[in-house]
Parts: sequence; structure tokens; C-alpha cells
Amino acid sequence: MSAPFDASLAETVRREAGAAACASSAADGSRATPELTRLTARLGLAMIAAGETVARTHAALSRIAGACGVTDCSFYTLPTGAIAVLRDRGALCIEMAAEGARSLRLDQVHELYDLVATAEGGAIDPAGGLTRLDAILAAKPRYHPLVLIAGHGIATLGFALILELAWPVTAVAVGLGLLAGALRIAGGRVHRLEMLRPVITSFICGCVVFLMARQGLVDAPYHALVPPLLLSLPFVPLTLATLELADRQIVSGAGRLAYALVQVALLVFGLLAAQQVVHLPPADAVTSAVADLGWWAPWVGTLLFAVGVALHFAAPLRALPWLFAVCLAARVGLELGDSAGSPYLAAVFGAVLMALVAEWAAAHTSGPPRLVTFSPTFILLIPGALALTGFTQIFGPEHAIGLADLTTALFVIVAIAVGLMIGLGLYETGAKVLGRQAPEM
Repeated sequence: MSAPFDASLAETVRREAGAAACASSAADGSRATPELTRLTARLGLAMIAAGETVARTHAALSRIAGACGVTDCSFYTLPTGAIAVLRDRGALCIEMAAEGARSLRLDQVHELYDLVATAEGGAIDPAGGLTRLDAILAAKPRYHPLVLIAGHGIATLGFALILELAWPVTAVAVGLGLLAGALRIAGGRVHRLEMLRPVITSFICGCVVFLMARQGLVDAPYHALVPPLLLSLPFVPLTLATLELADRQIVSGAGRLAYALVQVALLVFGLLAAQQVVHLPPADAVTSAVADLGWWAPWVGTLLFAVGVALHFAAPLRALPWLFAVCLAARVGLELGDSAGSPYLAAVFGAVLMALVAEWAAAHTSGPPRLVTFSPTFILLIPGALALTGFTQIFGPEHAIGLADLTTALFVIVAIAVGLMIGLGLYETGAKVLGRQAPEM
């Protein structure tokens, strides 16, 4: 009921405040038209949904308004809504967009930022921009649902290789990855199912693995559960929340943080419920099943992970080479940090190199927008200390180990945010030295 209510409230605000304030704009020759105001508000909400920071969103919206001749503008964006205020020649236009929280696929992110770039250049009128934005948000995935599900399974296989799990555990993890992918696709079509999907996915996968563990068919059940559930963990909102809180975007950062913590809690609740239903002893749930597969496993796993997320999130095929480059840059940074024996340095180095390569790719004429390569790569920057196992082991027999894992995982998130800020700062400095346009932090 909340989404229709929010949409109704937004429409009421738009009609009574925005439309009334813009009533005299046409007569006064103001360039702050209702269509431009509505376009900037809706684009702001879409960019936040794509995983953009508030600072970059506001900078892009200001450029769009400026391209239409409006330089006096203010914006207020949150994960669940956006407000645009444009002033020109004595006219005031206000627009609120509250279309409900949504997640965008990589192909939609790619098209969205093409639209943003076009609007920044003034090459599209506001009415045409609104029509194009509607088409982007309503677009269906470019791949068949079976391909999307297979992509989730490939990404699961890639992460199992990165973690160097034993082959029997890897086989179970891939099967669960296909199941989790199918549930994710189904959740995207049914809103109520999507709300419960973290609990349903972790509960079903947990029951399957724990039953197999009771029969002696699977060692280290929690290790088998980590790869298929990793794409459901909100690493991107957690990292963005850290960035925005550090940037004093308190409301947006706190909102992302609250959402991420609730998603993690839902996943953990499903696992704990499954463990209670199956009556699996906690000591049997956290045993180790790591195998020494060789130096090649993390590198091959990184490439498979890139292919998997590209298919599952429907990325354009032309973006795949760039996604490879960003994922491999993150892997190089992780290896450098691992050589120093610190997960925090690994996260920092990986984030720095990832940011540099992603920004370079976005600046290339044939490169995809930064978020197309950024968003999937965050998950590769959780080396060794995984948030999910940390949370679940708190309730196991080794409480000290569980709390240590959780603390390490949380500080790895902070290290990623620090690395991103360093990487973006280095790229900005380099761009200014070379006389090129530098991205906003």
C-alpha cells in the first residue's frame, strides 16, 4: 500500500505546489518549465536508484538545467524520492518524484546515463527526455530469463573459485546459485515476493544444504551457502552509505545504511530459521572446506564472476571487456594487499585500482558509464572476511571468532569506501593535470 500512497502524494504535491508555482512561467518566458523540472526530479531519483552518490547526482542535474538555460536550481534527492526546484526570471517551479524504490539492471543504467549525457549537452528537449526515461524504466531485460538465471550460477561458480572451495562444495554452491537466481528473477516480477526474497532464498538454500549436511553429503554447509547468497548481500548500499555519511549526506547515507542492515538481517534470519528447522548442530555448520586449487583459481574465478554478473544483470555485451578490466584491476589490488597480509589494505588497493580503471573506461568514447562496471565489482572487494559468515557465526559456538569476522567485514566496507575516495581523488587530480574534465566526488 505504501508505493501507491507515495505516488499519490507525489502527484498531489506536483499539482498543488509545482504546477501552481509554474503557472506563470510560460507567460513570463521563463525557461524553468514544468517539463524540465519534472525531468530533473525523475532523473535524480533514477540515478540514486542506479547507485549514484548524491553529490554526483546533483552535479549532473545542475548541468542538465544549465543546458536549458536555468542556472538557479536546487535539488534534494533520497533513495525513495527527489525534489527539484528551478528558478528563472521570477518564476519558481517545484517538482517531487516519488515513484517508489526500484533497482535498475545494468542495461537500464547504461541507457540512463546515455540519456543524462544527452540532456547535459542540451541535445534533447525535456518532453523528449521524459518519454525516453519512461521507455528506459519500462524496458524488459535484453536476455531470456534462463540466461539471467544461468548468469547467477556462473557468478556463483566464479566466487567459489575465488574462495577456493573444495569441488564438492563448489558443485552444491552452483546448484544453489541457480536456485537463488530463479528466485531473484521471480521476485523482480512480484513485489510482495521481492520483499520476502532474502528470507525465502536463504531459508530454502539453508534447508537444502543443512539436510545434505545431516546426511553427510556436504561438509562446511555455510561455506556452500556463501557464494550463492553473495549477490543478495547489499555491499553496494553499505559502501555508498559509508561514502555519503563521510560526505555529510546524512539522510541519504543513513537511509542506505538502514536498508542494507535490514537486508542482511533478513538473510541471516532465513539461515538461522533453516538451521533450527533442520536441527543442525552449530558446530557442524561452520567447519572449513577450503582447498588449495592453485594460483589460477582466483583469476579464473574473477573472469567467470564478471561474465556471470554481466548476464544476470543484463549488461550490454559491449560493456563486458570493460567489466573484465575493472574486475581484474580489483583482483590485482586484492593480491597486492594480500601480499601485505592485511584484508584492509587489500580492500583499499582493490578499490583504488577499480576506481581508476572504471573512471578511465567511462571517459573512453566506447566505454560504459562508471556504474555499469563499478556496481558488480564491489563484491570482489570483500577478501576473506565475509559479512554473512560473520553474522551467522555470532550465533554459533565460537562467539569470539564470529564477532571478529563481523568486525573485520564491517571495517573492510570502510576500507573500500576509503579506497574509492582515494581512487577518485587521484583520477580527478590526473584529469586536471591533463586538462580534462574531472568527475565530481
